[in-house]
Amino acid sequence: MTEGISTALAFRHLEGGPRVRAIQRHGWVQVASTVCIALGFLVIYTNKANNGKQHFTSLHGKVGNINTWLAVATPVGGIFSFRKLGLITCLPEPWHPFIKWLHRCVSCRIERCSMSVSGAIPCCQDKTRGQCVCSIRPVFIRMLPLSDNPTALFMQLGLLTWMLALVTVQLVLPHKAIM
Repeated sequence: MTEGISTALAFRHLEGGPRVRAIQRHGWVQVASTVCIALGFLVIYTNKANNGKQHFTSLHGKVGNINTWLAVATPVGGIFSFRKLGLITCLPEPWHPFIKWLHRCVSCRIERCSMSVSGAIPCCQDKTRGQCVCSIRPVFIRMLPLSDNPTALFMQLGLLTWMLALVTVQLVLPHKAIM
């Protein structure tokens, strides 16, 4: 999602054909992001079902569940916002700016909430791995407030997303629920 938001921030100043192409690129990045989110959710849900564990019992699970469904639903706002597809013309003209604003606002909030949820990973029993996650939390929490340069912030968050993903994979793969 961070990469998609970065591309969206980059085309805000463009006009005409280059803007349309940039919006299309943004759309495809977000489609890939949504597919990854849905697959991740499916893997986690299936893993818990296979191991007979309850779903959505922790705060992390509950917020993650809500965030996942919102993240999957948000592209609908983007599809309506993209004038070239023509769907927005089905709605009254005075609604158009609000729909576009809502898409941007909700997308950014979901992205920030995703970062919070992924930073809320509880520490493992292994103190070395637990220390690793606990040391990453302050780094990304310091990055959450909006900066004067949103493009730079989202680029940093994109890099941080990959870093958190790598750490999460290292924490999850040797876990007894996966093996």
